Amino acid sequence: MAGPKRHHFVPRAFLERFGCDGKVAVRWRTRSKLVVTSALNVAVESGFYTTETPDGGHSTEVEEWLAGIDGPADAAIKAVIEGEAPPRVGSAEREILAVYMAIQANRTPETRERLRFPVEVIKYAGARAIDTALVAEYLEKVHLGFSASAGEVRGALTMIQVSQQMGHLTRNEEVTLPMRSVDKSMSALLNRHWSLEIARKPRLLTSDAPLVMWSKPTPASRYRGIGLTNAEEIRFPIGAGHQLVLGNQPRPPSIRIEPDRVRRCNDDVAAGCHKFIVGHPRRPKQMHEIQLAAKRPTIRFNEAPGYRTGLDGEDEFIGDILHYWIQRAAPAAPRGRQRHHRQ
Repeated sequence: MAGPKRHHFVPRAFLERFGCDGKVAVRWRTRSKLVVTSALNVAVESGFYTTETPDGGHSTEVEEWLAGIDGPADAAIKAVIEGEAPPRVGSAEREILAVYMAIQANRTPETRERLRFPVEVIKYAGARAIDTALVAEYLEKVHLGFSASAGEVRGALTMIQVSQQMGHLTRNEEVTLPMRSVDKSMSALLNRHWSLEIARKPRLLTSDAPLVMWSKPTPASRYRGIGLTNAEEIRFPIGAGHQLVLGNQPRPPSIRIEPDRVRRCNDDVAAGCHKFIVGHPRRPKQMHEIQLAAKRPTIRFNEAPGYRTGLDGEDEFIGDILHYWIQRAAPAAPRGRQRHHRQ
C-alpha cells in the first residue's frame, strides 16, 4: 500500500506553536549549536509507523489512524489557547486531548528504544555470553554513560533473561504495542484536575517527549519512576505561552504564571526529553541557558531485597524485587535503608 513515508512522532502543527513562521529552534543533547529549521523536518522518521501485512507488503494503517486524531486534537488545542481555559469536563474536546496526550506519551522513538533494550544488548554481545560483566559493560559504555550499581546490573540482566524466555517482539508489535494502553491512559488523564497555565512571557519549550510527568523527588526516586497514575503533575505545553496541567488536586481553571515558573517547567522539559528540546528561533539565549545532559537513559533498573511489614509489625523478607522505570530527572540521593514493596 502506497502512503506517506515521513512519519512525525510529534505532529508538525504542534511543534509550530513553539516557533514562528513555521520554523523552530532545536537543541540536541549531543550538539553545542542550535539548529533552526522548518517544523516539517523535526521529530520525523521515515516509515516509523509502517507495519508489515501477512502477504509481506507494507501498511500505513497506524499512521493514518494517528493522523485522524492529530487533526481534531489540533483544533481542540487552538480552542483552548483562544478561550484561555481548559476544555470542560465531559466535552468532546477534553476527550480528544486526553487521547492525544495518551498517544503522545507512547508514540515516540524513546518508547521504541525502551522496548528494544533486550535486543540491543544481545546485538552488542555478539558471540559473547550475556552475563553480569557484559551487562555492566553495556550499561556503562552505551546505555547509562556511567558505571551502574550492582542492583541495576542485576535488574537489567533479569529483564533480558525474561525477554529471552518469552520471545522478542516483532516489528509489528514494536509499532502497535505502545498504542494498546491508550484507553487506560486516557481514563487516568480524564480523572485528573485540569487547568491551563498562561505564561506572562510566552517562552515555554517542548521536546521529543512533550508530555512531562513531575513529582517532588524522594529517596524512592532511585528505583521508582513517575507515570500517569502517580505523578503530582502531568504537564503538556501546547504552545510557547500555554500549558495544560493535570494535577491530583483541584486548581483554578486558568492560572497566570511568572517567568520563574516557566523556567522551572522548561528545566523539567529538558530533563525528561529523549534527544532534543524545541523552542523559538529568536530566543537562542534561552535555549543555551537550559541545562541539558549529554545523555538520558530510556529505562533504568534496580533489583534489591524486598520487605513487607508483618502482622506483628516486624519486617518480613519477601525476596528480591525487580524495578524498571523511566528516569524523568536526576535521582534523589539515598537516605537510610531502601525498602522495596510489592505494588
